[in-house]
Amino acid sequence: MTIQSDYQITLPEYIDGGQAINKARLANPWMLWGVSRGVPILGLLTAFFSFWIGIFALNHPSGTGIDNQLLVWMQFDRLSGNDAATYIALGCISLVASIVNSVCLHPSVFMRGQRKSCERTWQKNPLMGERRTLTATEIELSLNSKSLQITWEWAALNRVIESQMVFIVYWFTGESKMISKQCFASEDELDRFRDLVRHRVKNYIDLTQDSVRSV
Repeated sequence: MTIQSDYQITLPEYIDGGQAINKARLANPWMLWGVSRGVPILGLLTAFFSFWIGIFALNHPSGTGIDNQLLVWMQFDRLSGNDAATYIALGCISLVASIVNSVCLHPSVFMRGQRKSCERTWQKNPLMGERRTLTATEIELSLNSKSLQITWEWAALNRVIESQMVFIVYWFTGESKMISKQCFASEDELDRFRDLVRHRVKNYIDLTQDSVRSV
């Protein structure tokens, strides 16, 4: 079986692919927790300890009244009024940063930011939208254009993400390329390519549904 077709990635397809990449990352519950919860919590903890040290320094100017050996070992007896102001300011900064991060790193806001990032990348690189030729056989996958000539055996590919508009093909170096679904002449040809990819690439992530499915 051989599938061959020409295509051009459009800006909407490139944005769809970029967002799909981040959806696949956020599908990992630890990654999602780290992005949306872990960073803000770390900021809150930093703010709490900074405020505590600052208030401690205000109540114990020049180390007066400190008889706890652990605090002495941590050099709390050397804190001064200037240190108190520094730590309280650090606490305020950490608190504000935590609030900002909890908003900016929320998945919905994160995805909107990804759209703008894709638009900037697209504008800087006109080769993103050049015409390419796709050739897929039982043995290998090839992409060719004026600036790109690359052929992989299927074993060299370690992951494929399917979004609403594109396939994103990864090989083991971590690099990736997008293939537009519009390049296929019919739904039957699209289905044949999808089946070929699913059987040849072990890590296949389907993002065409509401939830992430790894096949």
